[in-house]
Amino acid sequence: MSTYDITVEQRDAVYASLSPEQRQFLSEGMLRGRRTAFAMTLARAKGAVIPNEATYEEIEHLLEDWVYTGYTDAGRISAEHSCLCGRPLRYQHRVQHKVSGQVLHFGIEHLKQHLGMDAKTVTAILKGFEVLDAERDELLSKVHSGWTLESQVAVPDGLKLPADIQAHLDLGLPLLDKQLARLKAKIRQLLEPLELQSRRRSAVWDAPAAETAAAPPPAEPEEEWQLAFDLFGGEAAPAAAAAAHPASSAAGAGPHRGANPLALPERLKPVVNELLSEGVGSVRVMCEVLIQKHRGDGSRSSTGKPVNLYIQVCLYIDDELVGSGRCRLLERSNEDRLYEWAG
Repeated sequence: MSTYDITVEQRDAVYASLSPEQRQFLSEGMLRGRRTAFAMTLARAKGAVIPNEATYEEIEHLLEDWVYTGYTDAGRISAEHSCLCGRPLRYQHRVQHKVSGQVLHFGIEHLKQHLGMDAKTVTAILKGFEVLDAERDELLSKVHSGWTLESQVAVPDGLKLPADIQAHLDLGLPLLDKQLARLKAKIRQLLEPLELQSRRRSAVWDAPAAETAAAPPPAEPEEEWQLAFDLFGGEAAPAAAAAAHPASSAAGAGPHRGANPLALPERLKPVVNELLSEGVGSVRVMCEVLIQKHRGDGSRSSTGKPVNLYIQVCLYIDDELVGSGRCRLLERSNEDRLYEWAG
């Protein structure tokens, strides 16, 4: 049993007690979550390796058949909201075919029957929807119990919060457990360096001068190495660097006179530009589109992440688009890089 079990009657009552802004936020969040879970499952069924943070707008560039467009909660089982089979529903789901524009309405149990998907894919979609339903129940259960942030953690003044966490707090909504865990980790990341600096200052105060001489700063890694470590944590960095500088990978080799294997092929550059202009900011998602639809380099690490193509795309965007002001870097992590098109 979940810690946040709540009956349908309690859930509906708590939801009705929320402000219009809170209800809209939850409704839009559930729709985005369902649409993302649906698109993510179909893309992964095609072999794409998608980061969890990708949006449905990005992922749907990989899909050619059905996309999830929404659902209706009738409040009760209603003949006005029925499945294709004629069964009255409370929750009626909608999908649309990207090519034909056909729209279907059905109950979630008939997903496989009406869309012709295999059982494994349907099961994965349903599990994704169940996670979202559980998070909704968690949030409403916390509202019902009077949850407060102050009872969970002390947030330092001036700490910049992630957008999703800030949105919950601005609306007076509880944080999900996973959000609270991220917030606590962010606070630890802020405080631990301060504590370490304090300990170092104490140690320096008592240490002989010779022992406190500053060590030279580490050399900055080359861009190709940095990209490899950013994405793979060192897993593929040596191979990626060797590919970028093949002349240095063998003793006594002369200058490399061939094409740089990490230069993005010219034919793919307009595709990257188009994806950026259409709101695809994730390099990982761009790579999957290039692999699935444009014969991009499909080399992957043991975890399935793209290797050379990821670095090709990042270097192209940084050198030719960010450098010219047509694009800007929003975020960089070990999993992905996020860019925004500036025109």
